[in-house]
Amino acid sequence: TAEAKTKVAVGGQVIAGGSTTANVAVDHSWEKGPKQYLVDFDYFYDDGKRKRNDGQLEVKANQSLDTKNYLFVTGRADYNEFRANQEKYIGGIGYGRKLVRSNHVKLSNEVSTGFLKNRNGWEPVVRNSVWVSVKLGDKGELVNKFLVEQGRETFVRNKTQLKYMVTKHFNVGITNTYIKDPANRNITLFNFGVDF
Repeated sequence: TAEAKTKVAVGGQVIAGGSTTANVAVDHSWEKGPKQYLVDFDYFYDDGKRKRNDGQLEVKANQSLDTKNYLFVTGRADYNEFRANQEKYIGGIGYGRKLVRSNHVKLSNEVSTGFLKNRNGWEPVVRNSVWVSVKLGDKGELVNKFLVEQGRETFVRNKTQLKYMVTKHFNVGITNTYIKDPANRNITLFNFGVDF
């Protein structure tokens, strides 16, 4: 039997003077035996001084080797209206290890290698990703997802989310996302989410 989980979060802020910042994030995952599949979508829009119109879609499949180790394949499409290479596509294969697994703390590290495609052609990339989740009592959770990709340029993405479950399926929280691509962008938003 497959177990599926979906998380949807919408965040934003409106600043006096008419500036609007918005974010939509969707995480969907499901497991079937030793296999796990993940889909991650993230989109940002900002019409203020720091104009922003960018997003990413990532799909990943994990194959467990044992309770702590797994292999994976991943693909990511990335768009940024204000980047010289607006579109890029990354594919890779790698190894992951579940460093900590307890009722309150989960920590994983992944390393992979692959290729990046943009309008300049193909280039090899190496990637490292660290994911940590900490339960804060019965209703709170702190999640941090860090990714660095090294090719001709360095891409860094760090997303930190603090959320509180108001009900079994509805949560409120605050999210900070830092991206270096190649310019630095850092934004913090309040958000509402639904888990089901």
